[in-house]
Amino acid sequence: MLTRSLSSGVFSPKNLRYWILTEWIKETDPPPMFTQQHKDFHYSDIGYMVAGAMIERAAGKPWEELMVEKIFAPLGLHSAGFGPQSSVGKIDAPLSHMIIENKVTAVPAGYGVFDTFLAIGPAGTVHMSLQDMAKWIGWYAGKGERGPHIISSATFTKLMTPVVRDEGSSGPGRDVQYCLGWYELNDHEQNSKIYMHECSDDMNKAIITLIPESDFGVVVVTNIAGSKATETLFELTGALTQRYNRTPASSPVPSAAGFRPAHGGYPGVVKI
Repeated sequence: MLTRSLSSGVFSPKNLRYWILTEWIKETDPPPMFTQQHKDFHYSDIGYMVAGAMIERAAGKPWEELMVEKIFAPLGLHSAGFGPQSSVGKIDAPLSHMIIENKVTAVPAGYGVFDTFLAIGPAGTVHMSLQDMAKWIGWYAGKGERGPHIISSATFTKLMTPVVRDEGSSGPGRDVQYCLGWYELNDHEQNSKIYMHECSDDMNKAIITLIPESDFGVVVVTNIAGSKATETLFELTGALTQRYNRTPASSPVPSAAGFRPAHGGYPGVVKI
């Protein structure tokens, strides 16, 4: 009876996120609404968790199962999984690191106090190898047109269309807007745009850059987070963009100075 209640009731995988969210809303006073739609930018992991719960209710399957079925398998992302990149009790992947008492310290998988809460998965608990990340970035850089055709061109366009301006990151000659998971950086002086995603779980760090107009993408990662890691990854991104972008004259070079997310948190986690 207990097994049946866990697998088919409130605590079944496809209902767990919905239950957590409804309980959270009950306990939140006032209700968690910060601003009017399309007015101000406030990043929230909970927003992605809500989207995941909606997908689960509509599809009747857990978000993780749908990710494997709809994205990982078609794109051949064989190393992709959820949670820490290494297995519990093993060092079979680069371990995450944190600064603890002024020392760089490895954090093994399963060290619960540091692991990202798996229920918040739609906001970013996916890990994969650099090779598989390159496949995913390549698919995005090609606007999904090279195949496999996992979404329609209309859906791809919607994902990359800005929905709100990030006033805290925008400045003279530069607009920074938030799309559905991506920042769009529009440099008016260079008459060009790039898309970026900066992500971390406070232990790992990744910065992803896309320039679809030149079919170019780059991802840089490290298994320790922090301001030094951020500055270094931006420098690497700029250097790689200058060296390998096919049309560098028409594209801006990403830099930390040109991209400062105003939310102060992390859009998700890509742990390599």
